[in-house]
Amino acid sequence: MKTLTISEWRRAVDPILGEIEYDARLEGFGWVEVLVKEKIPIPDGRLAFCWAVLPVAIKGPKTRDGKLPPLVTKEEAVEWLKKCLKEYPDPEKSLEDYVEKLEYNLRYGEKYNIPTWRHLVEEKAENDKSIAEVFMHLKYPVIYSLYRAGYVRLSPEQVHKLTKIIPRLWGGSSAR
Repeated sequence: MKTLTISEWRRAVDPILGEIEYDARLEGFGWVEVLVKEKIPIPDGRLAFCWAVLPVAIKGPKTRDGKLPPLVTKEEAVEWLKKCLKEYPDPEKSLEDYVEKLEYNLRYGEKYNIPTWRHLVEEKAENDKSIAEVFMHLKYPVIYSLYRAGYVRLSPEQVHKLTKIIPRLWGGSSAR
């Protein structure tokens, strides 16, 4: 497995959390590679990840200049899903359900492209429109998980705001 090394820190402004610091390795599509290759589980949005993020990461995201090489393998994606379900069990769906959703979308799903890290955090696509709703749902669980893994720096106040945004973590009500 590829080992990532320490890199510089950058900043982006989230509409709710304000300015956050993040490891430069998250830039571009690096956030997907870091999550999957480092097996950093997300607490919520895994099924959406199966149909909106993983198929594109496995096939290679599209850019203005064409298609990039794959970011992760299908095997890495399945191992990541196993880790997610081990840390955050899903009482309604099994690993097989997630893998089936992933395989279906590898065959038929071409609706989405992955936003870059900055577009995800700032909620704006390249065309200055809002990112797709599915990514809005994934954004805060991703930020939270990358914070826990040391790739994002948040103040105590920002972490407190996350308690209101991601109810599954703390049993609170959702602000989104």
